Amino acid sequence: MKILHINYHQNQGGASVSVNRLTQALIKNKTYSKLLVNKKVKKENFIIEQFNKSSDQFIHKIKKLMAIYLKKILGAENCYKDSISVFPSKLYLKINKIEADIVNLHWICNEMISIEEIQKIKKPIVWTIVDMWPFTGSTHYTKNNFYKFHNKIFDKNKMFNIQNWVLKRKIKNFSNKIVIVCISNWLSKLAKKSCVFRNNKIVTIPCTIDTNFWKKLNKKKAKKALGFEERKKYFLFSSFNGINDKRKGFDLMLKALSKIKLDSKSFEIVVLGDSHNLEKINNSDKFKFRIFNERFDNKKNLLKKIYSACDLLIMPSRIEAFGQVALEAGSCSLPTISFRNTGVEDIVDHKKNGYLAKYLNIKDLAKGVDMLSRPRNNTFMSKNIRIKVCKNFSYKIISKKYKEIYEKISQN
Repeated sequence: MKILHINYHQNQGGASVSVNRLTQALIKNKTYSKLLVNKKVKKENFIIEQFNKSSDQFIHKIKKLMAIYLKKILGAENCYKDSISVFPSKLYLKINKIEADIVNLHWICNEMISIEEIQKIKKPIVWTIVDMWPFTGSTHYTKNNFYKFHNKIFDKNKMFNIQNWVLKRKIKNFSNKIVIVCISNWLSKLAKKSCVFRNNKIVTIPCTIDTNFWKKLNKKKAKKALGFEERKKYFLFSSFNGINDKRKGFDLMLKALSKIKLDSKSFEIVVLGDSHNLEKINNSDKFKFRIFNERFDNKKNLLKKIYSACDLLIMPSRIEAFGQVALEAGSCSLPTISFRNTGVEDIVDHKKNGYLAKYLNIKDLAKGVDMLSRPRNNTFMSKNIRIKVCKNFSYKIISKKYKEIYEKISQN
């Protein structure tokens, strides 16, 4: 049985991390797997590149620019982050020629393939969805429930609704034979209510992680290597898009930390990601920060060192499909504080290996920080979160679940 995975990036963003780990997990579990990406940036035997010619890459860049201008004209909420997947790429022709029994789609936006072309793939499709885009309009996350209905207008004040336009194209072109894999129960519940996928088979399989690599280093040595003070506590916040990504809740974390019992001089906030305009954010002047602005795509050892040196991870996301950072941190015995009603619930068990505050409740979030800051609680939960990750998210466990799905499809 041969599996072809499709993802836009090879090594950028949470989706690329997820698909790379899954592909490697399947290979280790003796399942032939290849990963097709837009552009190969690192030599790997299992990677296939979409464009072999520089001229094809240039044409693709033009399509992305045209999509940005089109989104501006049509009134997209964010013309850089929203996706309309409207320009044909003919990627389906390449997919159909590659020797594979099953095609597993992942993050396929940024004009990698158009919505209309997906139905032209002639092989059985599994789609691992990592955000809400596959069943909503042009946005990757939304609190508007228009996607549950065939005729609900996203915004009645607009003459043209880009969200409804994209949604209708998905309803028309996405087959109910596509098997949907959601990375969290939170995402599965939404997908099952959507008018795009309510008639599809939907299963929940979380992201996986190499627990043999991602494990805690000696804390004292990690702190020393990073220049951290031995007696201080370090609270970690991570966001690929930086502190100004409202969805990640950096502002909520600062409000919560203003209410905790600990003296602000006894801890520092470690930020992974863009910290542009940090000084303009309310309450930021009350705390001391350690900033890591660099990308960690090829710096796994540094990232593991940071997880090992910190005392807890604060993930106050307003919307979170899963929580890849919480998984990595947990594998390195770093417990997480987050909100209920997000995908993080699949990783963290309240007061057993972390803390799940009431949704968007600042006081409860602060309570969680106070609880996990106590050495005895922290030691207990650090041990438990590592056990949870090894038992539920390892390469062996997750690859087995995917193999079962592939085998059922191949038997039909």
